[in-house]
Amino acid sequence: MPFALLLSCTGPSEASAQDLSAYRWQNRVLLVLSGEENEQRATAQLAELAAAKEGLEERKLLVFQVLPNQYRQAVLRNGQWQPTTDIFQAYAQDGEFTVVLLGLDGGVKIRQPNVLAVNELFSTIDGMPMRRAELRRQRPTKNE
Repeated sequence: MPFALLLSCTGPSEASAQDLSAYRWQNRVLLVLSGEENEQRATAQLAELAAAKEGLEERKLLVFQVLPNQYRQAVLRNGQWQPTTDIFQAYAQDGEFTVVLLGLDGGVKIRQPNVLAVNELFSTIDGMPMRRAELRRQRPTKNE
């Protein structure tokens, strides 16, 4: 499924247009999909991510909690639930708990049916070519 399935949300307010393409080349996206809001693995995944907010921000990573009929931005900003069926259908595995990492290019980088450890998430992102380029640009030169 294409990257253009979520919402367009570039500022403090959420827009209702379901379009992930607004994030392409600007943000990485982590989808936490589950059949119900308080599913145990989803709750554990969101808690693990909440403990690493600084790392999420540093890696330009937005987190969305996705249910079969609705979604919201989570962790860094707990947004309002918005209606959708497309996202869950496109990314959930067998309608079960699934974590999906979408890179800056919109491609699926990780898809797994269990809680994703933050160190594994960050290691995967930090190994991506665009993230390595970001880190090189952030390093001061020897002359400074």
